[in-house]
Amino acid sequence: MLAKDGLSDLSGLEILDVGCGGGGLFLRLMSWGASPQLLHGIDVRGDCVLRARSIHPEIDIAEGNAAALPWAGERFDLVTQFTTFTSIPNDVVRKQAAKEIDRVLKPGGRLMWYDFWINPHNRDTHAIGRRELRRLFHGYRTMVRRATLAPPIARALVPHSQAVASILQNVWLLQSHLVGLLTKPEVVTTG
Repeated sequence: MLAKDGLSDLSGLEILDVGCGGGGLFLRLMSWGASPQLLHGIDVRGDCVLRARSIHPEIDIAEGNAAALPWAGERFDLVTQFTTFTSIPNDVVRKQAAKEIDRVLKPGGRLMWYDFWINPHNRDTHAIGRRELRRLFHGYRTMVRRATLAPPIARALVPHSQAVASILQNVWLLQSHLVGLLTKPEVVTTG
């Protein structure tokens, strides 16, 4: 999606991963050209923060909450969030986290989104569909599509046949996540 939107090289971009966990995404971002000193992350779990900090000494990792990001406004070119928002059960906190991402994202900056749109087996999550995603990031240009074979189906199939799981991965009704690229509007000046 990033390449389709004209962003195939991440070098020189300030990037924030909200809910960075153990930092696995940082390795992928660096393989796409991101500089470690321009990578930032935040997670509420201290053990994950420690693991993420071990990825590279120049990556800036904060222990904290997505609803109170410790960075200045309009700092980041790209913000990523992978299954963080569905883990926020409180509607008010989810809205505040979206406001915080909007605050730290530069005009024209992008938000890479990957999260459940349906998750009936996990009552600890709050699935977020396209409508809610557009409400959380009102005014953003969105490219969103379904992805990922539903985990319970994938877990049952993969040990027996990765080929069948790969085929079913493309069946729209069996896809449990939304992947999207949302672009913050540019500032419009009047004169």
